[in-house]
Amino acid sequence: MSRRLLCWISAVGVFFSLSLALAFPSGYSVGPVILLIGSLLTVVLLGQGHMRDVPAGLWASAGLFLLAALVSDVVPSGSFREADGPSRFMLAAMSMVVIFVGRPSQQFIWVGAVSGAMTMFVLALIERSTGVGRVGLGNNPIQTGGIATFTAIACLGTMVFYLQNFTGRVRVLGVSFGLLGVLMGLTVSGMTGSRGSWLGFAFGIGGFMYALYVGRLLTRRTTFLLLMAVVVAMSFVVVTSDRVEVGVTEFFAYFDGTKATSVGYRLELWWASVFQFAEAPIIGVGQNGYMESKAILVRDAGFNPGIAQFGHAHNHFMDTLAKRGLLGILALISSLVVIVFYGRRAFFEGNREEVALYGALIGLVFALIGCMLTQGFLAHNSGSTVFYFWTLAVLALLTIHANKPPAHPPAAS
Repeated sequence: MSRRLLCWISAVGVFFSLSLALAFPSGYSVGPVILLIGSLLTVVLLGQGHMRDVPAGLWASAGLFLLAALVSDVVPSGSFREADGPSRFMLAAMSMVVIFVGRPSQQFIWVGAVSGAMTMFVLALIERSTGVGRVGLGNNPIQTGGIATFTAIACLGTMVFYLQNFTGRVRVLGVSFGLLGVLMGLTVSGMTGSRGSWLGFAFGIGGFMYALYVGRLLTRRTTFLLLMAVVVAMSFVVVTSDRVEVGVTEFFAYFDGTKATSVGYRLELWWASVFQFAEAPIIGVGQNGYMESKAILVRDAGFNPGIAQFGHAHNHFMDTLAKRGLLGILALISSLVVIVFYGRRAFFEGNREEVALYGALIGLVFALIGCMLTQGFLAHNSGSTVFYFWTLAVLALLTIHANKPPAHPPAAS
């Protein structure tokens, strides 16, 4: 009885994680909270031994991530606020416990992704009809754009899953709804005006196609042609989008001395981060020190005064270097590498049939990297919650299903 209960809790948690992400403010937290409650119940009902199902490397990486925040921010300031984001990686690792025990069908994550895409699309149309310029859905438009992009990547997995595992009408419906989810997610991302999320999709779809290639669903030639198609599509976005055109104009204007623009501020912030990293290269200057040292740079080094208002460098790698030094950047990179490592190991040591899950995992990690190049996606609770809970849910499902006997064993020679 307890295992059946945990199965349903894990299934509902996974489904709501994706389907409610942008349904209402903080909707992204509903699924993760359910998964965490389920994991605590698992430990209470079945014992602490199930925590060992979570790979040790994930616990270690999450601990390092949290340690970097403690050393750089919590100890100097006495405030745990900056440890909130890194702690979500640890909580996401904990949420895997109930998934490993409950072993839900992976259809919950694929249907959840499409449901989430449809929900955010309808809500975005409603918000746009009120005259809003950049859609936010109760969140920062930049964060909303990133979450919409992640949803589109997950919907690519929906397409591959139904293409691989079903025939006839179910396959057609599954692939069609998956494609619809991709288009709706990208449309919402476009309505947010978040240039970083578009870059994230370019990175994400590249990672996804790599997974299709190693999963033998695409030939080398097809992979190349699809990548070229993505390049052409992104070039079309660059040529036709006002936001991209403005960004290019602001980039060149910066070198002519016009720095008080969106792109100009970013370039100033990135350059300032180099100076701040040099101040404390091991543990960084911390969040409080970041604002103080930036004010000094504005006063003494000629940086544009406009950057004093920003609490983030608008590039998460540069921001981490400045605030948490080498320890922080090591923790950040390790959190991404360890997820890819365990996903790759599960896929290649397993039956190699779970291409949809592997593609979604790699695609989400690459999409995050693209988003972080021009924004601080992980610096917000919505970003850290969505990324770590989604990717670790996918990793848990991949580990479970990749260890099953192949559904389509090779024919005897």
